[in-house]
Amino acid sequence: MYPDGPQFAEPLVATPDLQTGDVILRVNFFGLRVLPSAAAIRAQRVEIIDDHTHDPWSDSASHSDADWCIASLRKTLPIPDGGVLWSPTGNALPPLASLTFERRLASLEKLAAMLLKELYLNDQPIEKQVFRQLALSGEAHVASGEISAMSDWTRNLLATFPVHHWRAIRRRNFETVLSVLAALPWLDVLKPFQAQACPFSQ
Repeated sequence: MYPDGPQFAEPLVATPDLQTGDVILRVNFFGLRVLPSAAAIRAQRVEIIDDHTHDPWSDSASHSDADWCIASLRKTLPIPDGGVLWSPTGNALPPLASLTFERRLASLEKLAAMLLKELYLNDQPIEKQVFRQLALSGEAHVASGEISAMSDWTRNLLATFPVHHWRAIRRRNFETVLSVLAALPWLDVLKPFQAQACPFSQ
């Protein structure tokens, strides 16, 4: 264990405590920072995994030198399932898993929940409990069973998303929220970000 959080400029990995064979997970919380080079840590014969879930299209993700990078795409995109794994250092990737029947059903539950929620938010006669139960059930089922590929409909949806445009909107939203909250004296956690450019611009 090591201290880490979005208020730190970078993960505070206690390198003297590392042992050969250890694996270090570094998280780019909310896409707010640029993770430092992994070279110094790797020299101690440990492997580095970077989690870029909150901003898979950042410079930090594109220029990572970690052994492995992961991102859960459904955390930042309107899709029911799916994630990615890549190796910036060229490690061999495991064989791509096939889509399991359990994952297909779970993804359909979550997709149905998303569509029903959209109707609910547009004042259509949909009961909130209906899509909420589908979402909870789908979430539980996505996390169960064997490792699976993402569903076919998710893969096709990904090819249609204007992710860079959406990322620009996220940057604008971040700047707006930061400017409003920065005036509140009790939010000291924002101070490290006030003097720097918006992280989503990197």
